[in-house]
Amino acid sequence: MNLPVFNQLREWNPQLVRELKGRFRLRNILMVIGISILSQVILFFSTFDNFPGLKKIPISSPYCPSQNQAFQAYEKQYWQIQDKLVNITDATKRSVLEQQLKTLEKLKNSDCPHNLIDFNRWFTDYWTNIFIWISVLAVFSLIVLGTYMLINDLATEERRGTLNFIRLSPQSAQTILIGKLLGVPSLVYLGILLTIPYQLWAGISANISPLETLSFYGLTVASCAFLYSLALLVGVTTSSWLHGLQSWVGSSFIFMFVLTANNKAITHDGWDWLNLFSPTCLLRYLINRTGESYLNYPFSHAKIQQLEWFGLRIGENGVSLWGLALLNYAVLTYWIWQALKRNYNHPNLPALSKKQSYLLTISFTLLALGFTTANFESVYNDSSAIFIANIFLIVGLIFALSPQRQTLQDWVRYRRERKQDWWIDLGKDLVWGEKSPAIVAILINLLIVSTLWIVTISLIVKPSQKIEILLAVGLHLSFMLLCASIAQLMLMMKTPKRTLWSAGIVSALLIIPPFITALLFNSKPASEAAYVWSVLSFVSVSFATTSSIAMSFVGQGLMIILCNVQLTRLLKKAGESELKALASGIKAP
Repeated sequence: MNLPVFNQLREWNPQLVRELKGRFRLRNILMVIGISILSQVILFFSTFDNFPGLKKIPISSPYCPSQNQAFQAYEKQYWQIQDKLVNITDATKRSVLEQQLKTLEKLKNSDCPHNLIDFNRWFTDYWTNIFIWISVLAVFSLIVLGTYMLINDLATEERRGTLNFIRLSPQSAQTILIGKLLGVPSLVYLGILLTIPYQLWAGISANISPLETLSFYGLTVASCAFLYSLALLVGVTTSSWLHGLQSWVGSSFIFMFVLTANNKAITHDGWDWLNLFSPTCLLRYLINRTGESYLNYPFSHAKIQQLEWFGLRIGENGVSLWGLALLNYAVLTYWIWQALKRNYNHPNLPALSKKQSYLLTISFTLLALGFTTANFESVYNDSSAIFIANIFLIVGLIFALSPQRQTLQDWVRYRRERKQDWWIDLGKDLVWGEKSPAIVAILINLLIVSTLWIVTISLIVKPSQKIEILLAVGLHLSFMLLCASIAQLMLMMKTPKRTLWSAGIVSALLIIPPFITALLFNSKPASEAAYVWSVLSFVSVSFATTSSIAMSFVGQGLMIILCNVQLTRLLKKAGESELKALASGIKAP
């Protein structure tokens, strides 16, 4: 490991060299090379047994184009005779017709003459198939194995107590985390790199240019940067309370997420955003150049050419889709790294500052809205995706912004020691302060989302639908604010597992009411109205009565007030206790 390249890497990123030294051992390298080569050999022979020179093909095959017209003629005659048989009762005539059917059946299933087989087309399709399978398997290997290894590595560092030791090193958080991102999955990188020559050869043989293949590689790198950054954030923030399960939970969730994106068709609603989270969305454009159909490939993205964003036909060509996907990855990766660096340097502070959360909400909401404007007319079907996306955003912000008990106690004590401009200073603290309760900040984030939605509604939604969607926005806002109030209240508990309790209570609030409602009311007419008290309240506004909607608003409003009154009481009590303890400590000598 004293090679010049490692010395240069050590000067640039010592953490990367540390990770490479622990993994690039001869046994590991030989194992990865063997698995990669064996996988390529298996893939090469997996469909080669269908080679027309080894296996006879019927005249109906697309690789026997000169006989396709004859097959169609036989097929037409066959069904004409079948139609005649329905009305013929004479045994002699039926026998003649049935004999003709047998003859036509043999002709339909006859083998294509060897000299008429289109071998060029067969090899083009064969190499296209190889190219696609390498692409999809490489993407999922990188994503699933890489995210598992990153989360597991951080959990191991935390368990051994070396993570805090690394934090004390003079290296910046960015240098250490980049070293982790590049070094921990390095053996996976090696295995995938060994497949690149084979894939490039397959692409060229399938009339896919190397430049197009490189564009797919670029999108895959951007996807891995986003998902690996997300894995690092999961590893850093959950290392102390998931007891070693975070690697399995995190990688499984990411696998299911990418699998869904990989197999989703364009539906002209907010769910189309999911397609951009799988690099395989670009593969259809590459296949189009070969003239091959999309059947039997390990991805969907059906009608990807019809993808729209704010009315722009992004899917009309691969370049615009590639650009939007890169923009999507860049925006989300940027915000993940803001949380990563902040949480790594100050693990006791919220993962994001309140100012950062406001900017994140704007960018995230605009990205989501772009895919919804094409069909933003029905709360129940077309706009449900933006509500669900916003649930994930707000729940993430609740735990990214809500400070812990000790932080709140320090803030209350500091507030009590300052007397001048108390109310003005309090307002600034609640809006911008890093140690104050997160309720006001969550409310501002919800108001930002609501404002963007209402502007969109006023511009593109039919007047008959506006009231329903506005009611859905209001119900959604009040329910998510209730979740934030409960989470912050739970974080004031004295138990050391307060974060786990808070996450559990909020998860139960999100999952259990819809589950019970579905269990009890789904078999009844207009069952959607029963969801008015749950996180899925946006589906109920078209069916619920005015009185039930009003009761939901009032009930949630009262619970929000009660939670915040109790939080204020606990903060006041904690501040008084801190001051008494501090005073007794001063008087003791």
